[in-house]
Amino acid sequence: ALVARSLQSLARRRNLNKNVWRAHFERVVAVCDQADADGAVRVLNACTRAPVPCGHIISPFVERLRRLLPQCSVKHLAIAANALARLNVRDDIVTDMSRELRSKFHKCTPVQASLIASAFARLRVVDRVLFGHLIPTYVEDRAWRVK
Repeated sequence: ALVARSLQSLARRRNLNKNVWRAHFERVVAVCDQADADGAVRVLNACTRAPVPCGHIISPFVERLRRLLPQCSVKHLAIAANALARLNVRDDIVTDMSRELRSKFHKCTPVQASLIASAFARLRVVDRVLFGHLIPTYVEDRAWRVK
């Protein structure tokens, strides 16, 4: 978890030192199998800002996240969906995330809901259950908040 946080810190500071990124990537790939949902999401999100190629990091962490989807919070799913869209990952994980979101979408904040909808739109993924029923119901339930 500490390595993932350190990598995320690099991304937040928009550090462009390629050697530092490569060193962090070496450390993070070594602990991929130990990553929890939060760590996997942090790594994928950091990859969206990496100044060096990181395909060798993305693949194992996408697979790790796939195994951890049932343990992911809505926050994790929203951030992961956004990261996957930014990385243009059109993998089976997107379908798996969509299925996972069906049971958790009611817990979304408005920001998380919009992030998920935007990510799926960018990936051109249409889940009729998620987007045809859950999102309209979600918006209807929260419409009283908007004036």
